[in-house]
Amino acid sequence: MKQVLNSYKIGITKALSCSGEGFCLLYYWDAPGFVEIQFMNALPHVLWYKMGMIDISKQILHWRNGADEDWAVARELIGRDKIRHALFIAHLALEKTLKAHVCRTTGELAPRIHNLVRLAEIAGLKLSEGQVDLLADVNEFNIEGRYPEMLIPPPSNEEAADYMARIFEVLRCLNNLF
Repeated sequence: MKQVLNSYKIGITKALSCSGEGFCLLYYWDAPGFVEIQFMNALPHVLWYKMGMIDISKQILHWRNGADEDWAVARELIGRDKIRHALFIAHLALEKTLKAHVCRTTGELAPRIHNLVRLAEIAGLKLSEGQVDLLADVNEFNIEGRYPEMLIPPPSNEEAADYMARIFEVLRCLNNLF
């Protein structure tokens, strides 16, 4: 085992330990009791964090622009009766908007997770019970889009239109917080 020469705490949810050879362990605390360890050669990454070279305003703009683009694509797909794809992309629009809020409220990079409810919690957003329920429901479209063995019948056109309308309202609410 390599001797750890440097250890840096990065925010509340991450810690980074590096050997003198630039090999690092990145620890994520994503939920109580859960630890994910990623191995990476990250000496420049350490310096990037340590020297404060992250421009959070650029991160926020990146996430917001991506969300706007994804929402436009989701609307186009729903108009072409590509329901499964439209709802997957609508999930991405919500995810990116929430990641912009995480950057805004924490001053850190957004975590590499897709759970909309968890992202809203990390951002410290005060959402209604109905909004949180919608985020939980829309999480299912992310799973279905990524893991074909989990396929269930897509919502009907009417159900999809209802989801899209409710997603639009949550996006509008979230965008008004910027």
